[in-house]
Amino acid sequence: MLAASSKYSSNSLPLVINILLLTSVIFYQAFTDVKSRENRNLLFLAPIAWIVFYFMDFVEYQALIRSFWRLFRKKQVMWQKWQRLGAREGLLAH
Repeated sequence: MLAASSKYSSNSLPLVINILLLTSVIFYQAFTDVKSRENRNLLFLAPIAWIVFYFMDFVEYQALIRSFWRLFRKKQVMWQKWQRLGAREGLLAH
């Protein structure tokens, strides 16, 4: 939403502020974590993490709209149930 509004209004300041804010939060989390040494290799992704956040928001929004549409059409909305198997259990089953 910020990217689209920045494009159409020719004002990129809100987008830049959002990117800087998310980058600083990720840096803060990486450096204050107990295992900060292991997280430092992910810091180069911090400036582009906002793209990932927007993608996740889009997927969640799409799922919400689909659920409302199914409810509106009086179809049943069901949760998926997964049977999770570990590596050893999966090998033993075959």
